[in-house]
Amino acid sequence: MKHFRLFPTHLWEHEVAEKEHLNKRIVNYVLEQDTHKKNWQSKSTMYKLKEFDVLNKNIEHCIEMLCKTLEYSYDRLEITGMWANVLKPGESHPPHTHSNNFFSGVYYAQSDGGTSIIFADPRQQSQVLLPSKKHSFDNANLLTFPSIAGTMYIFPSWLTHWVPVNNTEHNRISVAWNVILRGEMGSKDEFQYARF
Repeated sequence: MKHFRLFPTHLWEHEVAEKEHLNKRIVNYVLEQDTHKKNWQSKSTMYKLKEFDVLNKNIEHCIEMLCKTLEYSYDRLEITGMWANVLKPGESHPPHTHSNNFFSGVYYAQSDGGTSIIFADPRQQSQVLLPSKKHSFDNANLLTFPSIAGTMYIFPSWLTHWVPVNNTEHNRISVAWNVILRGEMGSKDEFQYARF
């Protein structure tokens, strides 16, 4: 039989080479803020700060590589937002997407040692019948990825994801970000054409 994988959802993992230095900068940045609120998040302008240029360059390089792999054309890519998150013991982050962007990602500066990020199959029909099975990338409707310090995950902005309750005694510190591809979307010969 021929096997076709229809409409795959891509997720990429990248380990940042300069992670020790970058993680220290992120943790220090977070410690300088007032993080007493629940599910604390910084302002979304971290990408404008010089001390996070290493992270910006990693993001841009990864997006350029994956756009080449997926054969996406664009004029330029733009980081539209970047913010730090602190997930304290007992806290969770509810299901969400990142509207008005093309790619999103998360980078872990400090792992809590247990809490993973969960991604849901975007096809509602995948929730209808769930036979017993050995879970794999080809048959699961939920997939989890560990929060490992120095690791970055990149995914389509429309992909629903969340973080379950932090059942450890440690804070998890991460940086989330969004990217838009600037240029033409669709074809001028189609009714769905747009330029961003």
